[in-house]
Amino acid sequence: MELESVIKNRRSIRKFKNESLKQEELNYIFECARLAPSAHNRQPWKYLVFTGDEKCKLEGLISDYLTNKIELSYHEKIMRNCLKFIKDAPVFTLVYSTLEENTLNDYISLGASIEHICLSAKDIGVGSLWLGVILEFEEIIAKNYNVDNMKLISAVILGYPDEEPASRPRKDISEIVEYI
Repeated sequence: MELESVIKNRRSIRKFKNESLKQEELNYIFECARLAPSAHNRQPWKYLVFTGDEKCKLEGLISDYLTNKIELSYHEKIMRNCLKFIKDAPVFTLVYSTLEENTLNDYISLGASIEHICLSAKDIGVGSLWLGVILEFEEIIAKNYNVDNMKLISAVILGYPDEEPASRPRKDISEIVEYI
C-alpha cells in the first residue's frame, strides 16, 4: 500500500475476526516498530506480545481485578469495555520503556514506535487499537510477569479487522498549520 493511503485509511479497530495472525506478519510489524526514530538512538522500547492462553490469562487477571472492585475509576470503567476487544483479538501487546528514567523525548520516541506498529499493521491488512488505559493496571501486570526495571507505556491490540469504521472528523489543515 502507498504510505499516504495507509495513513488516510488507518482506523482504530474494535472488532476482530477469530483468526490468528501469521508469525511473518508479526515479525514485519515489530521490525517496523524497531525502526522508529528515537531520541539519541536510545531505542527505549520492549514489546511483550501475548497470544493464545497467555493472552487469555492476562485478560483474566484484569477482568478479575475489575470484577472484585466495588467502585471503578473512570479509566477502570473504560478498561472494562476494552476487555472485549482484548478477548476477541488474537494479539495483545504491552509496550514498555526499558530506561530507568525517561525524558519527554523518550516518550515521544515510544509513541513513534507505537505508530509504526499501527501503520505497518494497516499496510498488511491487520487492524490495531492503541490502548493507553492499560496504565491503570501496571501493578497487577507487574505482579504476574517479569517486567522488573521497565515502565509500562501503552498497549496495542492486533488482529484481522471485522469492521470498517468510518473516518473520524479531523481539524482543517488551516487550524493546525501556521507558516511563519
